[in-house]
Amino acid sequence: MPRVLRRSPAAVAPLAALAALVVPGLAFDAAGGRLGQGGGFYDRLLGGLATRPRLVGLAFAAQVVPSVPREAHDVLMDTVVTEGGPLAQEPGGGS
Repeated sequence: MPRVLRRSPAAVAPLAALAALVVPGLAFDAAGGRLGQGGGFYDRLLGGLATRPRLVGLAFAAQVVPSVPREAHDVLMDTVVTEGGPLAQEPGGGS
């Protein structure tokens, strides 16, 4: 009978220890705005950090729009990268 291999839990690095964090989204704009799925998970997680990693939005070029709706609690990306490379960051984006 085959044995079931048990894995020990993986170590988890604190967010503040990361140099960068790739953040998914449905749409992004050149100012670093991000449209997520509406749950606010990333905004709550990242908004409460005293220091945070560099936030990188990863998208296809078709997901880049002129502007995404933004609210006061929304966390902006520091950089948005598509298959064509990083977007030129507009003033007001990121940190």
